[in-house]
Amino acid sequence: MNPQKQRMAPAVTACLAAVCLAAFAAAQEVDENAKGLLENAMREVSSFASVGVDFSANTRAVKASDSGEDVSEQAFEGEMLLRGKSDLWQRLREQSGAFEVQIISNGKVHNVYLPAEKRADRLEQEVPRPVLASAAMGGLLKAPGVWLADFLHGNAELVNEAQSVTHAGTREIGGLSCDGIALAYEGFDVTAWLAPGEKRRLVQLNADMSKAVSAQNHGGDKITAEVVFQFSNWRVNPELKDEQFVFTAPEGVKVQDRKEPEPGEGQGSSLKAGAPAPDFTLPLFKGGEMTLSAEKGKVVVLDFWASWCGPCRQAMPVIEKVVHAHADKGVKLYAVNQAEPPETVSKFLESRKMDMPVPMDKDGKVGNLYGVQGIPFIVVVDRKGLVSKVFEGMPPDFEKLLTEAVQAALAS
Repeated sequence: MNPQKQRMAPAVTACLAAVCLAAFAAAQEVDENAKGLLENAMREVSSFASVGVDFSANTRAVKASDSGEDVSEQAFEGEMLLRGKSDLWQRLREQSGAFEVQIISNGKVHNVYLPAEKRADRLEQEVPRPVLASAAMGGLLKAPGVWLADFLHGNAELVNEAQSVTHAGTREIGGLSCDGIALAYEGFDVTAWLAPGEKRRLVQLNADMSKAVSAQNHGGDKITAEVVFQFSNWRVNPELKDEQFVFTAPEGVKVQDRKEPEPGEGQGSSLKAGAPAPDFTLPLFKGGEMTLSAEKGKVVVLDFWASWCGPCRQAMPVIEKVVHAHADKGVKLYAVNQAEPPETVSKFLESRKMDMPVPMDKDGKVGNLYGVQGIPFIVVVDRKGLVSKVFEGMPPDFEKLLTEAVQAALAS
């Protein structure tokens, strides 16, 4: 169930974020009745020949300090169709229209389609459907997205690896008196609200991510974060056709084949502060090349990114701002693009009016070398070429934390 063990090609991996179900403990407190309700609901939904559901998802992060509250909110909508053991069609769209991704898979060929970018990545290799079903969800959506994928596939670890499973009472949702099942994990807590009656449909999922974001907060401010999924229009055993799970590119959409990077040194490992940053040489988008070891004497910020990754789009202006504020002290940014064609990178940088050195990691080998499991993945390297700080994903107070990390690297 741990997403950090679920590796896939860069085109899909990049949607994954670091705030996941990172570590679990054996169940300590279990209400057997509550456990039974949830297990029965999971067992039933995973037994259907096909199933469809619409959903909305809202995230809210609040950082409270002496100067007031800083609130960050996002709203998404989506739909999911599952058939058999492998077929998947999924859409996730930010309600502002800034981002949309579709995942279409027949179990053998998987496509990640980005309508706004007029491009799709095609991956032909074995990828478990629960991994695909959560791959589009990044940032605060990641952990509850993995939870949802495991619920839909009847994964018993969802219950067995919780620290506690209790009944959270009843709540009226959409005119229904729903039972709440609360599960606590090391990194976050969830409450699943199940409809009454014989068919226990999942109506709402509340995830409290405050423990996860607090673990990344070193500034002392109080941070709370929550995610609310709401589900509607459950369809049981709908008649679905084969062509719904095969991607046909609309006119003007470029399809690019992807493959898993070759295993490299450091694959799957986490970078340790104080360890040498793995050296590499990559061609630059605007010509020439860069070698990390040639930058010793400077503080280097490496930002592993892709244009279609929503959290990457949010993080890049923040990174650029922090680096620019310290550029006169010898701080340099390299935005390491993950496996995208030059024309895509050019269009993105022009549309955002960004001008920064972009090493082109066209086959994902450097990302693999650094153990990148999800993006954005930011590494601060000090003047001696040692890892000073790693950010897996974008925490709510990212600008402050990155500023502190850069200043610490300058002082080392």
